[in-house]
Amino acid sequence: SREMRYSKKQQSIINPQFAKSLFAYNLGQIFNYIFTIMLVGIISSLWISSLSLPRPAHRPRLHFVLLVFQWLLIPFVTLMYGAIPAIDAQTRLMFNKHLGFEVTEKIRKIQ
Repeated sequence: SREMRYSKKQQSIINPQFAKSLFAYNLGQIFNYIFTIMLVGIISSLWISSLSLPRPAHRPRLHFVLLVFQWLLIPFVTLMYGAIPAIDAQTRLMFNKHLGFEVTEKIRKIQ
């Protein structure tokens, strides 16, 4: 039966209907293409940066290796900085500490 085909392959805890959708099936390939394009952009930025920056003579070769390592860490650091607000929001919801907003009176000066 149809339920048997999806029961082992695609399980979704929150929304089981989403796991059976065409979008969910193609999501892995879509993200593969997006991350491949991002990787090409990062490698080309690394290459342009390494060609355009002057190389000081007094710096050791290790400095260049560390520079390349910093460029390779960009996707992971970006992902972490992007995930921190989401983790904060989920943690606040988990402990039932909602964000409080104070409405202030807006006054417009007419000149």
